[in-house]
Amino acid sequence: MMLQGWRWYGPDDPVSLDDVRQAGATDIVSALHQVPIGEAWTRRDVEERKNFIERGQPGRSQLTWSVVESIPIPDDVKRLGG
Repeated sequence: MMLQGWRWYGPDDPVSLDDVRQAGATDIVSALHQVPIGEAWTRRDVEERKNFIERGQPGRSQLTWSVVESIPIPDDVKRLGG
């Protein structure tokens, strides 16, 4: 089975979750783009984003945050540094 997932950059994205729903998507590919590179994502931030995506208003089609992407890794870590 194939799912239609759209990349979404968060609440400041000019494409709203309603736009994504209207286009027929069922899944969201996103990240916590507001967290600076090298800073850890907190469980609270992840849960808030997940709830924002998945707990839409009643009567609207459900979306699922199925792919977490763009986890920022500092360049020195990528290069086997500190």
